[in-house]
Parts: sequence; structure tokens; C-alpha cells
Amino acid sequence: MSNGRRVRGLGVACGFVGVGALLVPLGGCGSSTSSAPPDGGGGVDSGKAPADAGTTDAHVHDASTKDSPVTPDTGLADVTTPPVDAPPPDAFEPDASIPQVDAGASCGNGVIDPGEQCDDGNHYDLDGCDSNCRYEMITRMTSISISSSAGPAFCVHGENALGTKAITKLALGQLNPPLQTDVTNGTVNVFTQFFSLSSLAGVSSTAFEIGVLDGTLDPAKGTWPTAGNPQDWWFLADPTAVSNGIPTGILGGGELANGALSAGPSTVNVDLTLGGSAATLTMRDAKIVADIPTTPAPDAPPPPPAAVAAGLVTFQTLVATGTNQGLCGDITVQSLAQIPVPSALTTGTTKCSEGYTYCGANMPVGASCNSLLDVLVGGCSIGGIIAAVNATQPDVPPSGSTTVQALTAGTGHKVTVPAAAETEAYSAYLQFAANRAHFTAESCTAMTTCQTGQTCTSGICK
Repeated sequence: MSNGRRVRGLGVACGFVGVGALLVPLGGCGSSTSSAPPDGGGGVDSGKAPADAGTTDAHVHDASTKDSPVTPDTGLADVTTPPVDAPPPDAFEPDASIPQVDAGASCGNGVIDPGEQCDDGNHYDLDGCDSNCRYEMITRMTSISISSSAGPAFCVHGENALGTKAITKLALGQLNPPLQTDVTNGTVNVFTQFFSLSSLAGVSSTAFEIGVLDGTLDPAKGTWPTAGNPQDWWFLADPTAVSNGIPTGILGGGELANGALSAGPSTVNVDLTLGGSAATLTMRDAKIVADIPTTPAPDAPPPPPAAVAAGLVTFQTLVATGTNQGLCGDITVQSLAQIPVPSALTTGTTKCSEGYTYCGANMPVGASCNSLLDVLVGGCSIGGIIAAVNATQPDVPPSGSTTVQALTAGTGHKVTVPAAAETEAYSAYLQFAANRAHFTAESCTAMTTCQTGQTCTSGICK
């Protein structure tokens, strides 16, 4: 069964968490033969699969032209009345009253032609309108919290060892509020991007995918409001979380029925800040279950892109805060070993009695300082009395194994992770809510991080 995503240049279908003070009470497929136009929910959002960095689109810009419009290849065959592919049995059925026209040849000319959901005059992704002239459906998490309850039945591993065994409720009460502060002030930005979602209004769809990635505020939008978490704000995608314009972490098997959404399991990276330090959590067997509310009602999204096809509407919010909703997954010990111990656990009234060593502001974990994994394995008590973190072993075996390998701390409370245990993990359960958001571009430090044909100018791929 095809997932509806496309590979650039082919003519066939191809188919958290910001922790302030951790603790305690204390202190293109290019042209294709068929493309469904907008329906009441916005038509088919085909998306596309990651392309090899060296692959180029037949209509991609010459690097010297940057974001200038693309002139259609006049050598292409006339596609004004192409044959219509019969959709697979489980595919979205387009509105029969609207002619099905292939937008491939005209996509990128800056005009919304029949069959296109948008056309911003280029063939780039992550700018509101993708390289196949499909609207980019993005949401940004406006709340994130680590749950103290066991994960719901949909979780692959539902124990939630991170939130029910390792980090105590007392500590979570001190951890989650700073995390929410980082989300509200725009420091932590976790996004979901929908591919092949046939109902952009968020009603019913099958066989879609959800990308998980992070980003930063786009200064072109202006000053982030003090109230935080506005809807339809602009962001720059993190180039380390994408490959040629597509998120590297993708949850497949998406199902949406009457606004109830699920996707996964798969492996994704969730980029957050923990204890004030940047942290990339590698989450195995990640799954999302959420609702798309009918209020606020789907509406025509504001720019970018500058314009969308007549009648296209998209959902506005995503909610995963209910009893059987959220983001489940298994956080690998190798990723936890790269997160520095929060400074609050190494000094002052919230210092762990175990005597962990801080790595320094914005410094990585080294041989002479401790990681968050060291704290999870060794535990943390305040004043030798109050338990902030219970010494806890991973509860999910390494990939391909059925046995959990015990981790031990050596000199300086340092835990050395054997190569065979790097994908061993702690089960985790988070809850979140999200608003519609917009990517305008990717941030960059070098041209090699930009999509083919773009240049890195003043920290932005253009």
C-alpha cells in the first residue's frame, strides 16, 4: 500500500523537555500523473520522501537565482488533460466535481493552477508550500509535560519508568513548570509535520505520516508575544532535524477517524532543553495519539504561503492531554548519556547528596562531569533525606534483545554504556497540546545544510 509520498525528480508515486531547575521542593516526486485538488479539508497533502542530498528536481532553482521563480520546462509533454490514476482501495476519494489535473509541470510558476494547493514560485520545502505545491501542515507544541502516570494501552512499553519510577512526583512538580516556561517563551519548539494527510480539515484519513522536528523563531515575524504560544507564528526549521527539506524522524502508519489521530511506532529525535542545556532525546517505538478538535473550526490558513487554493481549510489545534492520549516512547540510554546533569543537582540547597559534578554552562558531558543518565542510575537524594530521583535501571532491552543489561556507575558516579546496550531505554510518557504553525525556511551555518539550489545567507537558507 503506497503511503502517497513522492521522491523529487521521479515521475511516479514513491510510494522534552526543557528542564529549568530539575528538582525539588527546595529551592517531487516532481511531476506525477495524478494530484487531488482541495476538498473541504484541503485536498491530498502528498508530501514526499527524503531525497538523496545529490538528487535534484527537474524544476529546481539554479543556485545563482536563489528564490527566484522557476520557468517550467517547455520540453515537457502537454499535461493539461492527463489520465487520472485509479486510487488504491484505501485512498482518499477526491471530489468528483473538480477536474483532476496534474500540477507537476506548472508547479513553481507562482500561480495556483488546477490541482495545486499553493504555489510560491519555487520547488523548496519548509517554506509553507512544498516542492510539489502542497500546503505544509505544521503544528507546534504549546504545552509539554512528563506524566507521572503509567502510559496508556497504545504505548509499546507503557510502564513509563522515567516518570513513575525514576523521577519522583515531588521532582516532577518542580520539573514540569520550568519546562512549560521554556515552551511558552519560545525556547523549546517541537513541531509535527503531516505528510499525505488527505483531510487537512482533520476529519478522516489513512496511511499518512507525521514528522517530528524542532526549530527556532523566525525574526522576520517580529517580537514573540509575552503571553507566548501564539497560533500561526513563523519558525525556522533546524537543519540537523531534516534531510533535503524532509524531517529525518517520521512516524508512519497514521490513522485519523472523526478527528481521532494515531501514528507510529517509529524512532524519532525530540530536541528539548533539560536543566537549561540543549538535549536530543532519541525515542524508540514512539507513538502519538491525539484529537483534532472541531472548535476552533478549520479555516483558511494565513501566510505563508502567500495564498492557498480556493476552498482550502486546515485544522487549527491538536490535543494530546486526555487520559489515553500523548506521546509514548523509549528514551535510549545513549542519548541520556549526552545530557549534562542539571546544575541545580550539583550545588546549593537542591544538591544531590551523591555528589555529581556539573559540566559547566553550555558544555557537553565529558570524562570529568556527570550526565543525566548517571543521575538516573545512581539516584539523587537531597540532604540524604528527600528522594528526588530513585536509582532506576532501564526497563526496555536493547534493539534485537530480550534482556535488559544492568548499568553500573564507576569512579565519579560515571556510567559507561556498553556498545551492545546503547539502544537500551527508559520507557516514557509525555502529554502535549499544539497550535497550527508555519515554517518559512531553514536556519543554517553553511550552504551544505540547505536544500539543493539554496544558499546560506545571514543564517537562513534562501
